[in-house]
Amino acid sequence: MKDHTKETVEVEYQRGGMLEYEKTGIYPEYLIVTSKKWNCRWKKSISGDKKEGVLYMNKKPKYRYHMTGEDIKIYNMDGNAVEIESHTITMAD
Repeated sequence: MKDHTKETVEVEYQRGGMLEYEKTGIYPEYLIVTSKKWNCRWKKSISGDKKEGVLYMNKKPKYRYHMTGEDIKIYNMDGNAVEIESHTITMAD
């Protein structure tokens, strides 16, 4: 088991959701990032060309994310890469 006093995160890339597709006509994609160190979970909607952004905690920027295809990188606000403890891709129905 990893030491959660260091900055590690779990990442899930979720695609799909027929209920949302029926309502909006858009096939949803989400990036879900979980930090055990900060006891926080972020869920960001990924749409179109927007494959990067900032994750906020208490209205202050905590992490930046950048996606290239299915490759996901997480950085702290100092620009250092954060270790991804687990990375899953989920297809929802």
